[in-house]
Amino acid sequence: MMFAQFLELIRTERGLTQQEMVDLLSESEADFSKLDLTTFSRWERGVTSPKFSKQLLVARIMGEDVMQIIDPGIKTKEKNKRHFQKMTNRILYPYSTTPNRIFHYYHGSLVEQHRLCKQLSTFHRDYMGTTFNAEVLQRNNLVLNSFFDSSGSLVGHLLYGFVPLNQQAPSVDLNDLSKCTFIDSEKSPKQDVDMYIISTFASLPAPRMVSCLMILDIACQNTQIKHLILNCHDQEAYTLFESNCECEYLSKGNEIPFGGVQVFGKQYQYVQIRIKIESILSIPTIRTLLPFTSEYIQRLLETSE
Repeated sequence: MMFAQFLELIRTERGLTQQEMVDLLSESEADFSKLDLTTFSRWERGVTSPKFSKQLLVARIMGEDVMQIIDPGIKTKEKNKRHFQKMTNRILYPYSTTPNRIFHYYHGSLVEQHRLCKQLSTFHRDYMGTTFNAEVLQRNNLVLNSFFDSSGSLVGHLLYGFVPLNQQAPSVDLNDLSKCTFIDSEKSPKQDVDMYIISTFASLPAPRMVSCLMILDIACQNTQIKHLILNCHDQEAYTLFESNCECEYLSKGNEIPFGGVQVFGKQYQYVQIRIKIESILSIPTIRTLLPFTSEYIQRLLETSE
C-alpha cells in the first residue's frame, strides 16, 4: 500500500481530521515536533513522502502493522548485501562436521538453567571480556533462545530482555547487569521499552540467521519497543548498522589488538549502541526480509532437521 493511501486510511478509520492527526503525531514523538498541517496534507495527497524510517514510525505510533507499507522488492546496495551475508553465512564450526539437525529451545526464565547460565557467563567472560557471573543471569528477567546440535553441544544463543525507555549508559552496563532493571519478559511489553540484546552468537549460519529474524519479528510485532540496544561484537553487523542508521554510542568493551569491532581506528571486544527500531527496519537489506520472517524461521529450523 502506498504511504499516502495508508495515511488516509488510518486517519479516516479513527475519525480524525488532518490537524488532529498532526497533533497526535507531534505529541507522541519528538521526530514529529515540527510537523505541520501543510506537510501532512502533502504526504496524504502523495505530493511528497517522508523518509521510510518516519513512515514506519507513523505506523508504529498508530499501532498498525508495518507490513502494510513494506515493499519486499526494494533494491538494496550490494555492499550492504555483502555485510549481511558475511554476518549470517560464516561457518565458525571448522573442526566438526556440520550437524544435520539443530535443536531450538525457548527459555522464558533462566532461574533453573544453571548449566546454560554457566556456559553463557563463560562466553561473555572469554569472548566479550565481561565480569558478571551465572547467578546474575538467573536473577534477571531475561529471555534465551538456545540452539544445540545432535550431540548436545551449544552452537548458538540469543539472550535479551526489555528495559525502561532511554536508560543511561551506566544502567545498561554489560559488566554490571545486576543493576540493570529488566521488565518481566514473559509478558508482552505494556509500556514503551527498549529491547536490550545482551548478546547473540552462533557458530553456524542457520541459528545465526534465525536469531536475526527473531529480533526483527519481535520488533515488528511490538510497537511498544522503541529502540534496540545491542552489544555488537561482530564487525559486519556493526558496519551494517553504523552505515545505515543513526547509532547512539553508549559504551565500549576492552580494547584489543585485533578482531572485535573497529571504531575510530581502535579495536574493541564489543561496542554498545542504541538504534531506533524504525531505523533498523528501514534498511533495504533488512526490509526485504520483514514480510517473511516467520516463514524463514520455520523453514530454517525444518531444514536443519
